[in-house]
Amino acid sequence: MVNFIKRAAVRAMLDDRRRHGQRLEVGLDAIGSLSDASAERPEELAEEREMVAIGRDAMQMLSERDRLIFRQRHEMDLSPEEILERTPGLSLRTYRKVIQRANHRVRAAYEQIEEGHRCREMESSLLQRYLEGKCPEPEQLTVEAHLAHCRRCRAGQARLRGAIASPPQRQRHS
Repeated sequence: MVNFIKRAAVRAMLDDRRRHGQRLEVGLDAIGSLSDASAERPEELAEEREMVAIGRDAMQMLSERDRLIFRQRHEMDLSPEEILERTPGLSLRTYRKVIQRANHRVRAAYEQIEEGHRCREMESSLLQRYLEGKCPEPEQLTVEAHLAHCRRCRAGQARLRGAIASPPQRQRHS
């Protein structure tokens, strides 16, 4: 978010200077090296994005309430006390049970996804039900989160979608 605001401010300043005819020209020798040694390589960025997508997929397996508490704790970095203040009717004991259960479920789901078990589950009947519109909403969200990062299952989805759209024709014997 900060980078976006910074880029927007720089662009606005450059546009303003262009309008007023103020252009600052700098020689290439004054610029120095354009490469940033701390910048991540493209494959590292792709891997990080895939890990985030897998994490989202794993979080979709939680109930809505557990997911909310999990996100407050791990994404928003709120303390247990802050989460209790934001969640009416949640006791400290219940919070501890929910966060422990959510941590365990997300870790287990993450391992399943990493090992390919999730893909096998998709291939069985879940993807077919999803394409036919027969999945309940939580299951639908889980499938969509998985498809967001798994090329193999997206390819399977395309094959199934083609099979559903044009079922095989029976040959007539004359």
